[in-house]
Amino acid sequence: CIRDRLHDVGKLGLSDGAAAASADKVPAEAKDEYESHAARGFDMLVAPAGEDVAAAVRAHHENWDGSGFPDGLSAGAIPMAARIIAVADALDRWSVNGSAPDRPTPEALQKVNDAVETMFDPAVVEACNDVFET
Repeated sequence: CIRDRLHDVGKLGLSDGAAAASADKVPAEAKDEYESHAARGFDMLVAPAGEDVAAAVRAHHENWDGSGFPDGLSAGAIPMAARIIAVADALDRWSVNGSAPDRPTPEALQKVNDAVETMFDPAVVEACNDVFET
């Protein structure tokens, strides 16, 4: 299920296994297909939404330390909008069950803080902490 999120529009047309996967839990047989969704989203959005939006969608799985996909971008090479989407997406994904719709769980916030400088931009995480007063 695509769950109506612009950043995951590239999952449209993927097999059920790849489309239903999340960054944390990708079956080995669906890994390449799953990882294609960021670049596919760019291709789908560049004409109707523009280069900036499409670039943010393409880079939303890039990690601060360069270990992400599809392009292995790191730190400041990752568009700011993609860095924000990455934190928001992780908070949403890691807050399943028991969270108010407008607040991440404390456990999700801790996981994001634990991944500063590996997965996430420290400035984005700091702003997130300020918003949620951790």
